[in-house]
Amino acid sequence: MSTRIVSDIMLTLILAAMLGLVFNVQLFSVRAQETFGSRHNKGLEISFFNSSTEAFTALKVGEIDFIQWSLTYEQYQYVVADPTLVLASHHGGAMNQFDLNNNYTIPDYPGVRSPMNELTFRQALAHMVDKDWIINEVLQRFWGERIDAPIGAAIMGYANQSVIGEHYPYPYNLARAAELLDIYFADTDEDGIRNYPAGWPGREDGSNIDPIKFCIRSDDNHRLEAGRALADNMRTLDIPVNQIEGNSDVLFPIVMDDRNFHIYTGGWSSPPTVPMYLHSLFHSSNWFEGGSNYNTGMNSSNLPNYPDLDVVLKDVRYPTDMEEFKAAVKKATGLLVADYCVNIPLWGTKYWMAYRMNMVGIVNSQRYALDNRRTFLNTYKVDDPATPEDESQDPIRMGTVHAPKSLNILYSSWYYEYAVLDRIFDSLLSVNPYDLSVDQPWIAQDWKTSTWTDPYDDETKTKVTYWIRKDVWWHAPVTGEAARQFTAHDVEFTIWYIYAFTNCVPWYSFRDVHHTKIVDDFTIEVYFDVESI
Repeated sequence: MSTRIVSDIMLTLILAAMLGLVFNVQLFSVRAQETFGSRHNKGLEISFFNSSTEAFTALKVGEIDFIQWSLTYEQYQYVVADPTLVLASHHGGAMNQFDLNNNYTIPDYPGVRSPMNELTFRQALAHMVDKDWIINEVLQRFWGERIDAPIGAAIMGYANQSVIGEHYPYPYNLARAAELLDIYFADTDEDGIRNYPAGWPGREDGSNIDPIKFCIRSDDNHRLEAGRALADNMRTLDIPVNQIEGNSDVLFPIVMDDRNFHIYTGGWSSPPTVPMYLHSLFHSSNWFEGGSNYNTGMNSSNLPNYPDLDVVLKDVRYPTDMEEFKAAVKKATGLLVADYCVNIPLWGTKYWMAYRMNMVGIVNSQRYALDNRRTFLNTYKVDDPATPEDESQDPIRMGTVHAPKSLNILYSSWYYEYAVLDRIFDSLLSVNPYDLSVDQPWIAQDWKTSTWTDPYDDETKTKVTYWIRKDVWWHAPVTGEAARQFTAHDVEFTIWYIYAFTNCVPWYSFRDVHHTKIVDDFTIEVYFDVESI
């Protein structure tokens, strides 16, 4: 279990050597100082920009040291030619796809069965997507790799091989798409717009199908181009489209909050290790306002559309061994792609970032690239040497796009909010930045996984013991003064505090905790209500 730490001293750092933060936002400024062994980094300064263009301009003129944002192709070419800048790339876990709202209806058309609730309609849409064109022309074979199942490109080996690559069941074929549409949605009145079939719930008269509400992200050029291409193909095949283009501020409430959409140009950022996230993305228990599943939906009786998928996804979330997990993932991806065409996977993103040549000690993590705890603990500037007496050394300066909407460890979900929150809150365990399948100690110096028998149901369940480091302290804001030692009591507080907020972002990681036991100030046992690797 990887736990973000929350305790009674808020907005503090729980690293033994504390990071200093300066936020370039008019509303607030928080500053502290730290020392990192023999090298003394005088802090981290985070600057928020309105666009990637503004951030890159600041990097070029030396106002910031690196950008927490992927470069455009033109920016990449500039960095290649600039001897003062260095390139770094990583795949991470990002997946881009057309999210399809499989729900029986949407709020804009109450009582009308959505065409997206019909399998053949979704399959027709899949045949309208020219993935090779997206990879070759939109991404220039540079920014991503094709994916045919909702799994990160780096770990596609987990997927059911019968539904990916040459076996992908929906090759680009507009003629086949038209055949599928004609099964239920032929243009019966020959007015250039397809019709509902007679007796269709909510449109029993066979009228023209309502415009498909297509939400396209305008703040990501790749998703924008891919979305526009699909919308054009839909219109070519006589499907009316209500095309809504907007940034995350515009589309997030429509898609994630209200589920009031048909298609969305989605982008998921998931751990590029094992695809346990399939459960959170597609299990019906996560279909609720603010939940991470906005694809599978409910049927006309408000019951899960795909109960058999739920069964398999439970095995993905709670496997007892690795072979069971692999088998469950293969079965789940087969159902998601071939049986139900729940969404249309497109590509796994490859990121290119840049930093200034004078930065030494950069750690380019597979997951978070330059923006990671090891970079900020390890990096220093060779042209600005530091000594304990040198209070004037420049901080490390990170630029990112978008200012935080909020800084709430329970409910913040955007990457630019975690640009701040990840500097403030930390975790018991970490992973090898170059091999994310390898767990490593962090605030917990060691841990042990075992089992326990629940006396109430006589079932075998998982137990984890954590031994907390004794050199970790809570530090006061602004002054950086050490307030008190970090203990197992803080871990216990965190677990039950987050557990109480069932709709918060990190609750998914705490939902299966059964009870906790403090052994001593630096040892805690966490008992889970399930057995799972």
